[in-house]
Amino acid sequence: ASSVWAVSVGLLVLSKTGASFTALTVMVATTVLPPSPASPSEVDAWTVMTASSVRIPPRPNSAATYRPLASNDDWAQSLTLQIASHDGYEPDHLAFVTLRTESNRTLVANGHGQWFGAFLNSRLVSQMGLVVAGRRLARFQSVETHPEFRGRGLAGTLVHHVSRYGFAALGAETLVMVADPTYAAIRIYESVGFNATECTLQAELFP
Repeated sequence: ASSVWAVSVGLLVLSKTGASFTALTVMVATTVLPPSPASPSEVDAWTVMTASSVRIPPRPNSAATYRPLASNDDWAQSLTLQIASHDGYEPDHLAFVTLRTESNRTLVANGHGQWFGAFLNSRLVSQMGLVVAGRRLARFQSVETHPEFRGRGLAGTLVHHVSRYGFAALGAETLVMVADPTYAAIRIYESVGFNATECTLQAELFP
């Protein structure tokens, strides 16, 4: 049986001294992943999840403080957490993450969204952003928890907290979360009320 795909293509180009990065995203309106296209580039499949309401996670964490990032120290910790959350960062990746952190802070300063963190004794241990993605639509960005603090209910509690902000402060009717279908975090998002609605293929091309 053949499948009919509803496809929209977006192209993002990020450049910096000595390196370049191109991301091509293909959205398909199905929960079934299509075959990966034949290409020498690296192609990853992601699950697109949405929610029009959320519920308290089954294991909420009440020990942390959940709030927006505000100070220079908060944003410095955001960069440190990004590095700690991912293995194998090379110098080019570090430069990219530094630029991305600056971009995130500018986005917040311009009123296009907000970055939130879970803090334990003033230490940022989990973070994520929520940005306006269209009329009545907001999208989560960069959900990250420090490896030493995973499994404590921090991410689920923060997702719930940020989702309520999206509905109340941003006026969103639908929240979007893009998740790795092979990673355990997808079950955290499901526990809060997100459901898989689409998949996306992301191709990364490096020079």
